[in-house]
Amino acid sequence: MQHFHPFGGLNLKEPLMKRVVIFLVYFLLPLTVTAQLSGNGTYASPWSGTLDGDAVWSGTKYINGDITVDNETLTITPGAVIIFLSESADLIITGTGALEAVGSAGNMITFTSDDDNDGNYGETGERWGHIWFNAPSETMPSVISYCIFEYGDVHGYTDYRGYGGAIHANFSNLTVSDCIFRYNYGHWGGAVFVNQAKNPVIRNCHIVNNKSVHAGGGIYCWSGSSPQVINCLIESNESLEETYVNYAGG
Repeated sequence: MQHFHPFGGLNLKEPLMKRVVIFLVYFLLPLTVTAQLSGNGTYASPWSGTLDGDAVWSGTKYINGDITVDNETLTITPGAVIIFLSESADLIITGTGALEAVGSAGNMITFTSDDDNDGNYGETGERWGHIWFNAPSETMPSVISYCIFEYGDVHGYTDYRGYGGAIHANFSNLTVSDCIFRYNYGHWGGAVFVNQAKNPVIRNCHIVNNKSVHAGGGIYCWSGSSPQVINCLIESNESLEETYVNYAGG
């Protein structure tokens, strides 16, 4: 009679150290594989997972789950359209990761959603997550310019994931310039949330028609933060706070 062995036929008479090494390779290899980016960025095979090297995104790319940039540089070229197919998908910059999303006045980069998967992005009511700078190393700057952020929506979360409908900046070494933020929705900070003691630069941006559940319909700057908000047009944003205990502030 044959007996199944959990180590897949491993000879238990082999030296202990060799058995341990084989065991670790056998069980940890699948974890390494699943941590990498899956898909090829098309509508049929959208991306999700963690970058495993510097990457350049051009043209139209589709995302269907969180993308993590933890020790790489993600470069997004002018005219790119980044379409999130999942209503909760985030682009997360952490560790020593960096984002360089630099468009131009005539060729802006767009972050948008097609969560109903009908092939038409940016429709009213569609949503994705947000770009979350999750305390990346301050030695690696990130730059965002000439970008459109629309339909970022994290208002359903009450923790950190609900902060900043389009961008949550727990990071100082960040410059956001010449961007349009519209139709975004956050628990705190309809378009942008600046975390405690962080000092990003926000320049020449149009922040319009965003909403927050509590405070900062356009931008929320938490205690101790000192962002530079320069030459921005902030209009027609709304705080839905009814009790004013959280300070409201459209």
